[in-house]
Amino acid sequence: RFLPYLYTLFFNHERTGQPVMRPLWYEFPNDKLTYLIGDQYMVGSDLLVAPVVKEGVRNREVYLPAGAAWIDWWTGERMEGGKQYRVEAPLDRLPLYARAGAIVPTQEIVQHTGEMPGSPITLNIAAGIEPGRTDVSNLHQDAGDGYGYRLNEWRNIRMEHRQGTLRITRSGNFDGQRIRYLEIVGLTANPREVRGDGKKLDHTYDAARRRVRVELTDGVEEISLTR
Repeated sequence: RFLPYLYTLFFNHERTGQPVMRPLWYEFPNDKLTYLIGDQYMVGSDLLVAPVVKEGVRNREVYLPAGAAWIDWWTGERMEGGKQYRVEAPLDRLPLYARAGAIVPTQEIVQHTGEMPGSPITLNIAAGIEPGRTDVSNLHQDAGDGYGYRLNEWRNIRMEHRQGTLRITRSGNFDGQRIRYLEIVGLTANPREVRGDGKKLDHTYDAARRRVRVELTDGVEEISLTR
């Protein structure tokens, strides 16, 4: 019931060298309530998972830590931190929340690393970043096997999210997977336009899920959204 195509094992937030799965208090040490929660966890710095651990249960209590706002991955609803919520947990939908402002790469399911080159990446952005704040993520790409990385056959994609703008910077020699789509979750209205490197891009808006989806041009470096 999780996201099998989550790119978590291949991307790191700006803070590197940390475990991918971690308890809530690891990220929110100043929120003492997180020290008492053992049935929720973080994936990276930006995704909170609240699994159902009892048979037959279809809803549960979820605590969202203080110090951040949260976006429901499935519905786009914005939820304030420092509060507890009763949420639905059907069999096909794991309670999952993204920290507002986060950038989460995903891809379709692959069976082995040989399928990776043909599996495009989607950048998912949780709306609602605070004015003046910059959220940074780094996506590392290499062949996934062999020793090419020792010969500089790798690529790093740095993503900087500011209010209304996403900046993408690529470095390295590896010809990795293409970033093909951008999805913004948590928007309550259809934006007026989305531009990539100054050129208007077509987009769709799913009001029920509060999601905008954009197909990106190859090598795009700056994406802007106007509400």
